[in-house]
Amino acid sequence: MEVKGSIMGKQLLYMYIDQFYGFQNQGFNFSSSERFGVLYGTKPLILRREEYEKPLKKGFFGNHILDVSVLIGNNGSGKTTLMKIICQWICFLSEGRLPQEKGVLVFRQDDRIRYIGFEKGNTLEIDAQIPEAEKFSVSELKGFFENLQLLYYSNTMTGLSVKNDDMLLDYSLTRRIIKAAEDGTLSGEAIIENYHREEFNKQVDTALKEHIEDFPMHYLQMEVCHLEFDTIKKHLPVEMYGILLNLSNLWNYYFKRHQQQKVSNQQLLAVELLKALLIGTIRSILQYDDRERDSVKALKRVVNFYNGSCREPGIEEGMGVVKQFLIDLVLDTGIGEKNEKKKQAIVRFVSILQSDFQNSDPQVVSPWKCDFEKDGKSIVQINIESDNRTRFTSFWEAYKKVGAYMEQVGFSWVASSGEQNWTSLFSILADVLGENVWLFLDEPDNTLHPDWQRKLLEKIIKTCNGENYFGKSAQLFISTHSPIMLSDTPGNSVIYLEEKENIGCQLDNTFGQNIYALFNDAFFLREGVVGTFASSKISEVLITLQKIEKGLLGGDLDSKKIGQLDSDLNDCEELAGLLGEPLMKGYIRDSVEKFKKWIERKIARKENNYD
Repeated sequence: MEVKGSIMGKQLLYMYIDQFYGFQNQGFNFSSSERFGVLYGTKPLILRREEYEKPLKKGFFGNHILDVSVLIGNNGSGKTTLMKIICQWICFLSEGRLPQEKGVLVFRQDDRIRYIGFEKGNTLEIDAQIPEAEKFSVSELKGFFENLQLLYYSNTMTGLSVKNDDMLLDYSLTRRIIKAAEDGTLSGEAIIENYHREEFNKQVDTALKEHIEDFPMHYLQMEVCHLEFDTIKKHLPVEMYGILLNLSNLWNYYFKRHQQQKVSNQQLLAVELLKALLIGTIRSILQYDDRERDSVKALKRVVNFYNGSCREPGIEEGMGVVKQFLIDLVLDTGIGEKNEKKKQAIVRFVSILQSDFQNSDPQVVSPWKCDFEKDGKSIVQINIESDNRTRFTSFWEAYKKVGAYMEQVGFSWVASSGEQNWTSLFSILADVLGENVWLFLDEPDNTLHPDWQRKLLEKIIKTCNGENYFGKSAQLFISTHSPIMLSDTPGNSVIYLEEKENIGCQLDNTFGQNIYALFNDAFFLREGVVGTFASSKISEVLITLQKIEKGLLGGDLDSKKIGQLDSDLNDCEELAGLLGEPLMKGYIRDSVEKFKKWIERKIARKENNYD
C-alpha cells in the first residue's frame, strides 16, 4: 500500500563503473522500484531501462525515505569501497567538476530522471534509450546538489579519504579521531580524551531529548578528582609559588569547616565540583593566555584582594566568594566577547551548585548517588531516566560551557560497547536534523547483540521518518554481515557483492526469511554453517572412527591394541557430548557403541578359543 504524503526528493537510482578500485564494467541499481543498465563495449555506451517484475510501491519504507539499499558480501568484496566511490563522485559533481574515472550516474529528481556520463574530467557521450531521461549539463550540477547532505558513518578505522566538508559529513571513527586532534598541540592521550569527550557530549545531548525513543543508556558515571592547588605549580614561575599558599588559605578559610558540619555527600560533591572549576579555570588562564606574565600578575592581584577581604567563614559564603573571584579573574585576564561568555558560563554553573547546596531538596544533585571513594576520586552514579532528566539537563547544559576548564571531572556511560555504538549511531543521525540526506551506514550492526540487530533497521527507518528528524527526504545505503538485518530487507533492496571482480547482483526472497536459509543462500556459505574449528574436531573424530573400524577388521586384538581402541573411543564419545547438532551427535555415539560391542565380541571369542 502506498503511503500518503510521501515526499519527493533527489535519489540515486543507478551507478555504472567502467574500471575503478577493483570494479570493472559493473552497474549497481539503488532503486527498489525500477532498474537500469549500461551496455558497455559500444560507442557510445547505451543506457537503458530493464524489465523489473516485482517493484516495491512508493512509500514502502515510510513517508520520508526514498529508498533503502543493503550491501552484503564477504570481507574484501567492496562494500565500503562502493560507498566511497559514490561519495567521491557526488562530492566532485557538487563542486561542478567531473570525475577522472569513466562512469555513469542516474538520478531521480521528483518525477524527472536525470543522467550524466563522465571520463577524464569531461562529459561522456551516452546513448540514453529512455525517452523521459534528461541529460545533465555541467552548469546544472551545483544547483542540483544544493540542500543535499551526504553522511558516512563507521565505527571501525575505515576512512573515506574524501574531503568536502560542505557536502559530506564524515563520521568514520578515523575522521572523528582526526577531528579531536585538530588543535595540533595535543598529545596522543589527550587526543583520545578529547575524542571521547566530544563523542560523549553528543550522545548525552541526544539522550536528553524527549523525542528519542528506546534509548538504551540510563546511567552515567561521573568521576571527580580531589584536587589540590599544587597542580597549578607547573604553570607558575618560581618567584610566584607563594600564590599557591594564599589560594590554599583562602579556600580553607571558607571550606575547611565542612568537616565539622553536618554536610551530605551530595553537598560535598557540589564543593568538589566548585574546587575543580576554580583550579581548572586558573590553570586554563595560565596555560593558554598569550600574555602569560600579565595573567600571573592578575592572579596574584585577585588572590591578594580576596585574602585581605575575607567574610564570615562557611561553605555558603565561600561559594559566593569563589564565584566572584572567578568572575574578577576572567575579566582581569582577558578582553572582549569571549571572556564575557566565560563569565556568564561560570556564573550559571556556580549558581546551580549554590542553589543545590542551600536547598533542602536539591534540584540537581539529589538523584545522584555518591557510590564510593577510590584513588582520590568521588565515583558518582547518575540516573537520567524521565524522573531525573529535567534536573540533570539543567546541570548538563551549564556544565558543557565550563567543562573544558574541568579536566579532572570525567563522565562515562555505565554501558556495554554495543550500547555505546547504538548510542553513537543515533546521536550522529540527530546531527543531520532537517537535511535532505543520503546516509551511508557502514556495518552499523557492529558489536550489537542479535536481538538488537533485529531492531536496528526498523529503528533507523523510524528515525528517518520522524518529524523531529528529517523534514525532507533520506536515502539509505547500509552495509552488513548480519543475516538478521538481511531478513528485514526486501530482495529488491539487497545488493550482493562477490569478492571476485566485485560482481554485484540482487537477491530474492530475503524479506522475512529465516536466518538459516539466509546463511546458506544469501551469504553463500558453501562449506557449511558450522565453525571451522568445530568442523576440524568433527573431522578428526570421523577419521578416528574409520581407523578403528579398519583396525577391528584387521584381525586379533592384543591388550595394547585394546587399550588404544578404548582410549580413542572415549575421546570420540567425549566430543559427541559437546555437539549440539543432533544428527552428527547421534551418528558418533551409535558408532562408538557399535565398535565397543564389536571389541567385546572379539575379546569373548578369543577367550573361548583359548579355553
